[in-house]
Amino acid sequence: MHIFFTMLEDIKNVMSSKRLNSDSNTPQAFVQDLKTGKLSEVKIDSNFLFGRAKQSSIVIEELYISRSHSTISYANGQFFLEDNNSFTGTYLNYKKISNVKVQLQNGDLIAYTDRSNTWEYLYKFCLSNSKKKPRLDEENAALKDNKLLKLKINKLQALINELKQENKESIHNARFAMSNVKKLINKSTELNKNLKDKTIELQIQNRELIKKLNISSEQCEKLKESLDTKTAQDEEPIEIFKTQINRLLENDFQCSICNEVMLRASTANCNHTFCESCLNKWLSKSKLCPVCRSIVHNTTYCLALDNYITNLCDILGGTIKEQRTALQRESKYF
Repeated sequence: MHIFFTMLEDIKNVMSSKRLNSDSNTPQAFVQDLKTGKLSEVKIDSNFLFGRAKQSSIVIEELYISRSHSTISYANGQFFLEDNNSFTGTYLNYKKISNVKVQLQNGDLIAYTDRSNTWEYLYKFCLSNSKKKPRLDEENAALKDNKLLKLKINKLQALINELKQENKESIHNARFAMSNVKKLINKSTELNKNLKDKTIELQIQNRELIKKLNISSEQCEKLKESLDTKTAQDEEPIEIFKTQINRLLENDFQCSICNEVMLRASTANCNHTFCESCLNKWLSKSKLCPVCRSIVHNTTYCLALDNYITNLCDILGGTIKEQRTALQRESKYF
């Protein structure tokens, strides 16, 4: 099928060759994808755009490619390449160009990479100048084109007979592709189900944690009541109790990232708990838990645990209570 349409295109080119302006000195330029061999024409009356946007001349669907990444433009008989302030940059002959227009030469390589220097996307700039020919040469070329046209018309009849067989093969390939698509859909459905099951499991774990925190909170209230009762009799047990609470805060409710008492405690799916801001900063650099090194898929803000820690600080009073109140006030503004 591809050969058939190629032959038709060649015939169109031959039939329209007399209408071409042979006196034009306007250069013709193309961009060739070195992976597929596909040629894309670079027009002189509009910009040639590389980018992730659908309206781009060459669409590169990669996250590190900007929507309007770089542009080829034509001016004063020359073609120029310009980077459009992209994040990963544009490379000409494997060298990164700055945000200025660089003149293109025939054979130049235009490359894009995600900073791993794998050069997955490589394009070759092809330039050819049409020159004026004598009229006799044009007539001879026309005769040759006519002969070629007759030969190609004869071949078309044979190609038409081959199209039926190619059509059968295309149908077979299409069915094979549909089978692969169905397999991918089934796999995606299974992954989605696993994700939902994991989410439900995490929700159950979170509920259990909240129950434990509620029990601990009740115990803390009882300890507080007991402390209030004993305060009138003896102040020494109060200090012992405060010391125990300090140890509890330092040992059980200390963030492993900042080594301070947790503020807005957030629990990862691996059940390790940190400050919400510390965990967000950590995950912006690494998706691994800083304690067990497992992959963190999601986090949950534990309101009950945060309130429990605040209650402990309120019991201690003094500097610890003031510091936590100030930190809570600052976190609301950020």
